Amino acid sequence: MAFLAPAAGVTAGASGGLSMIGSILSGVGTLVGAMGQMQMANYQAAIAERNAQIATENAKTQRQVGQIDQQEQDFEAAALIAEERAKQAGSGFAGSSTSFQRRNTALKALARRDALRIRDDADRKAVSFENDAQGELASAQMSRSAGRSALFQGVLGFGTSLISGASSVNRIRANQISRGARTVSQPYA
Repeated sequence: MAFLAPAAGVTAGASGGLSMIGSILSGVGTLVGAMGQMQMANYQAAIAERNAQIATENAKTQRQVGQIDQQEQDFEAAALIAEERAKQAGSGFAGSSTSFQRRNTALKALARRDALRIRDDADRKAVSFENDAQGELASAQMSRSAGRSALFQGVLGFGTSLISGASSVNRIRANQISRGARTVSQPYA
């Protein structure tokens, strides 16, 4: 019977070591998972930043297109007004007549209004793109923050696993000491 006590101690010591190794491996797994989450969050942030850059470029392009469309509208309006004045001059009436002046003024006002509408539409679309860009930048910031948070949680999880493993080893060792004390204190029968 005396040989059972050392065998029990070896078995308990091995299980304590295995418990600690298991805790370390669990902690390493937690840490590696957290690092993977951080890398994924950084990747998502990079995509969001690229989308923001594209949206900003689209806004710039939209404004340029609006300017070009406005210029084309101005050229078309100028041609239409010139054609109308040529008709008025060919009519035989005085070009300075009140009705001709009103018509010319109305044509200019309509042409200007159309050009401004074209420009406003382009600006509105550009602002929409800029808002999208701001949203993407906020999304990138949130992703990076989530990645840092995941890494921090992984480090805490690793530490918790180590502490938990150390606690289980301490319980096993306490049980060993307790058993050893019982065998020492029991009288031989």
